[in-house]
Amino acid sequence: MCNISAGFFRDGKDEKEAEIIRTMLSDNRTVQEIATILHLPAEKVEKVKKTVLSQ
Repeated sequence: MCNISAGFFRDGKDEKEAEIIRTMLSDNRTVQEIATILHLPAEKVEKVKKTVLSQ
């Protein structure tokens, strides 16, 4: 049961991070700036960026 709730919160956190990244990208922030500000790997930010560009 702990694993289910942990997955739920992780997914919600990931979605919130993606939303913040999309907003920052729309403000013309660079991948590196976003990664630094959010303390995330640049690869994760780049993945969200590719998703946004493909839409």
